[in-house]
Amino acid sequence: MSIESLFKQVSDAIKAKHAFASVDVQEELIVCQAKAQDPETQAFYKLCVGESDDLQIGIFTLDRWLSESIEADLVEHKDDIEELLYDEMYELGLEKGLGVFHFRDEDLQYVFRSQIPLPKDKPIDGPEFVEYVTKVVLAYEATFSQLGDLVYEEGI
Repeated sequence: MSIESLFKQVSDAIKAKHAFASVDVQEELIVCQAKAQDPETQAFYKLCVGESDDLQIGIFTLDRWLSESIEADLVEHKDDIEELLYDEMYELGLEKGLGVFHFRDEDLQYVFRSQIPLPKDKPIDGPEFVEYVTKVVLAYEATFSQLGDLVYEEGI
């Protein structure tokens, strides 16, 4: 029952979906590079251990214009990021959504991030939680790949 085991299983599952340009696993961190039409676009989805009995999933970029392009799409279409994420989670069979926080971190990265509570009565590397976390990561990708300069369509 370990974070390393959870992250190994989740990374294997998301690699099999080919949703990211790359997937890198470290001890308590998974970093997935976003696919984007423009090869200069640099954004990374990160799954890591949070500060208080949780995991954190987020998308991180140093590119202010990329962050603003996402924000502009949300404003222009009058979309709520939490609703968009919930829709993608629901499509993957998850019943509850997650809150999304948008901020600039101490490393000057623009961040959209959610907290994933750890299970209280089940192993964190058990099949149910592995599947849940995998679906949350894929829902994050599906949500943000439709926004701003992250829009990506295979074969274009």
